Amino acid sequence: MNPYNAHIITCHGWGFNPEFWRALEYQMGNRFVFNHADRGYFGNPSKPRFPDEPQIKKVLLLHSFGLHWCDDQLFKKADHVVIMSGFMNFHPGNEDEFKRSKLTLREMQAQFVDSPDEVLKRHYINSFHPQKPQFLPPSGIQHDLLLADLGLIDRDAHVRQRIYDARSITILHGSDDLIVHKNTARDMYHDLILRSQYFEILNAGHAFPVTHADKCAEILTSLIYSKAHGKIR
Repeated sequence: MNPYNAHIITCHGWGFNPEFWRALEYQMGNRFVFNHADRGYFGNPSKPRFPDEPQIKKVLLLHSFGLHWCDDQLFKKADHVVIMSGFMNFHPGNEDEFKRSKLTLREMQAQFVDSPDEVLKRHYINSFHPQKPQFLPPSGIQHDLLLADLGLIDRDAHVRQRIYDARSITILHGSDDLIVHKNTARDMYHDLILRSQYFEILNAGHAFPVTHADKCAEILTSLIYSKAHGKIR
C-alpha cells in the first residue's frame, strides 16, 4: 500500500544501522515504501536505489553523518531531502568551541581504538539525551570503518555542493541535541534558506527519529502529501 505514491530511502548516522529507523517506519510504513541504506558498521553495506518511475516521489531521510556518506546518485534523483540532526560543518565556528569540539572528537577516536563498545555506549547515551538510550552496540563491529568515519567527521572535509544543488530540503533538529547543537542546524538552514524549511522538535535530542517517531511521522507525512500536491518548494 502506497497511497502517497512516495518512495523513501534512509541513511543512518555514525554508530547506528538501519534498526535506527524501525520506530519511524512503524509509524509510516503502511503508507509509504521504505528502503534503508546501510553504511556497514555492523554488517554488510547496502545501497538501495530509487525506482525510475517519474510519477513516484523520491524522498531521502538523512540522519547526522548520513548526510555525508549518502550516495551521490540518491541525491541526484531525490525530489526532496530531509536532513535530521545534520550538519554541514561538525565543528563550531567559534574558536573556543571549535577547540573543545576537536579535543572531544580526538579523545573519542583515541578511546575507540581499544574500547569501541564503551565509546558506542557513551555515544548512544549522548544521542538519546534527554531520554534514555534505546540501543546497545550490535555484534560484528566493523572497527576500521567506524574509526575511519570518525576521522572524516573530524576533518569536516565533506562535499557540500550536492546539498546546495538539492531541489528541496527540510531540516529537522532536536532542541536538546548534545551531538550537533541546534545552532549548527539553524546556521545550515540560513545557508540553504532559498530552498529549505526548518522544524525544531522540543525536548528532543540527536536520536529524535527514534524517541519522537510519532512527531516525525506527522511532519513527514504532511510534508510528503504537500510535495505530492505541489504545495511546497
